Amino acid sequence: MSIRLIDTETLQLRLFTASLAPAYAILSHTWGENEEISFQEFTQISETPDHKASRKSGYEKIVATCREAKANGMAYAWIDTCCIDKTSSAELGEAINSMFGWYRDAEVCYAFLSDWPAAGDNGESTDDALKDCRWFTRGWCLQELIAPRVLRFYDAKWNFRGHRSDFRAAISSITRVDADVLGDCTLLESKPVARRMSWASRRTTTRVEDIAYCLIGIFDVNMPMLYGEGDRAFLRLQEKIIRRSNDISIFCHAPLRPESTTRFKGEENMPQDLSDLHFCDMLAKSPEAFSESNSISRIRGTLLDGREFSMTNRGIRFGRRRFFEVPEINCLGMKLDYAASPNCKNPEIFNVFLRKVGPNLFSRVLPMAAKYRHTRVELDDARRTMVVEEDACVISRVTPSIQRQI
Repeated sequence: MSIRLIDTETLQLRLFTASLAPAYAILSHTWGENEEISFQEFTQISETPDHKASRKSGYEKIVATCREAKANGMAYAWIDTCCIDKTSSAELGEAINSMFGWYRDAEVCYAFLSDWPAAGDNGESTDDALKDCRWFTRGWCLQELIAPRVLRFYDAKWNFRGHRSDFRAAISSITRVDADVLGDCTLLESKPVARRMSWASRRTTTRVEDIAYCLIGIFDVNMPMLYGEGDRAFLRLQEKIIRRSNDISIFCHAPLRPESTTRFKGEENMPQDLSDLHFCDMLAKSPEAFSESNSISRIRGTLLDGREFSMTNRGIRFGRRRFFEVPEINCLGMKLDYAASPNCKNPEIFNVFLRKVGPNLFSRVLPMAAKYRHTRVELDDARRTMVVEEDACVISRVTPSIQRQI
């Protein structure tokens, strides 16, 4: 695996074997439309300094990054816009799968917030001005916030404003990323999958596939880039996570209410709030579905109790499981061993509601009644005692074809 670095003295690109690369600085930033410098343009500027691309604001960013890196004693710098040949799908895929590691291994990361006014320019407090920056809304910037060992923040005029540690409380409040993770990215693995997903729930990417690809490093998985696959990318990400982890919190999401719902057969006479259910996917369609999962933790006593589950060509196989009955909506509930407030007297435990649709085959259902709207539900002790036990396989994705059959 190779990495291209910019010589901060000559502004020339050099290719290194990643494992043998010299110390380098790395840039984190948001892209400006039609203003960034591609690998091809940077090469042309190197050959012809007055090339028209040198007048783009993206080139000023490159020069400023190298100037700052040189001042900090760094002979090399890496910038995503010009150090990757994006015309090569193989190189782009390798770079995206390596990017978390590149940010983690850099000596220093410069976060350039182009819309953060210089101190005193607008009279706002630092925290108030910081929270309005676009950098905190972009999908790719999440790993760039977490991975670096040293993260330095710069405003629109390239004034150094402080280290990540100086703003840790404010950044944690803005991003909902745990403060301890902001201090040590090795703690990522200790956080529930659903909580990590929630950090991306308010972020956006230009291409729909990138909301999955930008999380590869957060979950320490590898996957090929297939631009054009759309929402399927996020499903593939979840499948990859399931293959390497038995963290059942990946199902602790609340499917968004559909534009229309299908009433179950034979329930036309039930009250509307109880019959207004629909079959939904077991896996989430996007990180947005995890927006309410940012505070979940494992219930005490279950840390080592996690049982295996796996992806199959029939669905997600859980093996033999215990379910509690929810007769009001004619469903079964499966407790997920995670709660919003696990240490309180009556914790809100996350559950999945299921309808049996075939021999040992279930589909997740989304109840619309207010009491059951979210997967986080308080259940009394009597409800918990009404249990059934059987092998379970849950349909991972309810396609229109499956919807018609069930």
